[in-house]
Amino acid sequence: MNLPTAVVDLAHRLGASPEFCIAVRLTQSGTMQDKPQARTMHFSAVQRILLQRPEFEWTARTGPLGLISVTDALKGGEPHLAVKALGWIPVASAPPDPQVAKGEMMRYLAELAWAPDAILQNPYLVWRVLDQDRLSVSLDSMSARAEIEIGLDREGRIFSVFAPDRPRKEGSRFVERPWSGRFSNYRRHAGRWLPFSGEVGWELGGEEFIAWRGELTSWSFER
Repeated sequence: MNLPTAVVDLAHRLGASPEFCIAVRLTQSGTMQDKPQARTMHFSAVQRILLQRPEFEWTARTGPLGLISVTDALKGGEPHLAVKALGWIPVASAPPDPQVAKGEMMRYLAELAWAPDAILQNPYLVWRVLDQDRLSVSLDSMSARAEIEIGLDREGRIFSVFAPDRPRKEGSRFVERPWSGRFSNYRRHAGRWLPFSGEVGWELGGEEFIAWRGELTSWSFER
């Protein structure tokens, strides 16, 4: 891949390698809520992020005694979302929709901090250099296009992500809202610099609403 020098430099600072690897597997714990007035839910999750193509699967347990399961995924350019009680009773799902696909593509891009090898290995990513502290990365699929801005910290690592137009489910429709996130607590792990803390949220009514906070509890390669 013919990547801008600034992007290659970022990958090297994070410890990324062009050596073939299928995916990374990580576990997380944290809290989430879907709107400011909603009850905060604790979760534990397992996630698999592919490195050569834009795909991921995040499976979480939440609710009382962890009896609610949530699967959030992007596979073959299509979004997959399912919420079940007791592991089998359907509670909610999202039908295939370009807006849902756009949101999931943005999630993959935003989580490159947890899959830095994809910067060098995923040929579907399109990069632009905005200035010395900001990069843009985008994805295109048959149904949607997604782009986010990545901000770098003083060490040149991924600190923030931002999109002015991530679709958010509001009632029966999707509304594109400003969406942003921050990474912190970088540690050296398995030869990579990884953020062990992260949070994302929306701008609603001119104020920031943090919808998800998580801590990395394990991280490994799938070869």
